[in-house]
Amino acid sequence: MFALIDCNSFYASCERLFRPDLQNTPIVVLSNNDGCAVAMCAQAKKLGIKTGEPYFKIKSLLQRHQVQVFSSNYTLYGDISRRVMQTLEQMVPQMEVYSIDEAFLDLSGMKNWDLKHFGAKIRARVLQNVGIPTCVGIAPTKVLAKAANRVAKKFPERTAGVWVLDTPAKIAKCLRWLAVEDVWGIGRQSSTKLHAWGIKSAADFCALPPARVQKLLGIVGVRLQQELQGVPCLPLELHRPEQKSICTSRTFGKTISDLAPLKAAVSFYTSQCAKKLRQQKLCAQKITVFLHTNRHRNEQKQHHAALEKTLPVASNDTLELNGIALELLAQIWRPGLQFKKAGVRVSDLVPQNQVQSDLFDTVNRQKSANYLAAMDQIHRKHGAASLHLGVVRESNDWQLRRDHLSPQYTTNWEQLFTIYQM
Repeated sequence: MFALIDCNSFYASCERLFRPDLQNTPIVVLSNNDGCAVAMCAQAKKLGIKTGEPYFKIKSLLQRHQVQVFSSNYTLYGDISRRVMQTLEQMVPQMEVYSIDEAFLDLSGMKNWDLKHFGAKIRARVLQNVGIPTCVGIAPTKVLAKAANRVAKKFPERTAGVWVLDTPAKIAKCLRWLAVEDVWGIGRQSSTKLHAWGIKSAADFCALPPARVQKLLGIVGVRLQQELQGVPCLPLELHRPEQKSICTSRTFGKTISDLAPLKAAVSFYTSQCAKKLRQQKLCAQKITVFLHTNRHRNEQKQHHAALEKTLPVASNDTLELNGIALELLAQIWRPGLQFKKAGVRVSDLVPQNQVQSDLFDTVNRQKSANYLAAMDQIHRKHGAASLHLGVVRESNDWQLRRDHLSPQYTTNWEQLFTIYQM
């Protein structure tokens, strides 16, 4: 058996965690640069707000219904997610972190357990330890667990946030109710094909001959059908697949033409890439810097450029990578143009203990390792903003526009939640 734990309206729940006064207030979370709605609570959905709607189009509606608006606070969401996952991994022997707000749990060996009670225990533990509400779906396969979770979320009063598909009758009833486009793994194009054949529900999909499913959706579709029929085909992914590259990029809050703010942005992105490399004990053999003007402003001169360099020795050294990144930036920057986006990508990743040295290497690798370890320790103790490259602070023009940003309550000493005695 598998359990899928899904945090309810995760971004909104994170914002409510330190704002109990918003418990019954509609909440909408905006994308980068406060561009469009990317997440919302159930109350906001009832107002007819759709994911992806531009903020400027729905601003008057949000004000009219007194909706609380937040800019995306990914630092807060990531830390709360880490706490949720730490709580879950203490309750089962094996777990797959599927996304920032979802995890699959391995319940094999628990056939004689009261799984409904165990699901309720999971919800209570996460709520007590972290403060985030969840729903739990339990079933013989991962795809069915997804379906069970959808039932738990759709009918919270009837299910108390936990639904177990543990009998053929329950599974059949769920599949008749579940629309085929809502089956995990069936996207828009696949559902369009199935609708053309009169397939409306998951039960209809299960009734198709396997040969027809393979012709329509390939071998992936056959596996989905078997999963819906209770045959496990998708095991837990206990280890992340090896990354081939790491990329950090942002769209600027406003267009930038000067080189100085672009240097600050690229230096920050390079620092983030290097930090991620060290966290994953990897080194990069290649680094790419790219720069884009606003492709939606046809009246402006366009320039979309990228430049790559291969390192003589794979590295995760912030200073070394940043020096190369700034050289690449200088070569692709064009004066007088209005740039809207920049980014850094490191690729050809290798484990840091398998880096091939170079006889003519001029970098003192041991000295670099010592200062990088000290820098990472300072970041862990005092936060990411405590130590940074000097060029990053030379300009703030490249920063994201986040006019509704909440504090980083759990990761920044200066923004800790404060309680006052009345």
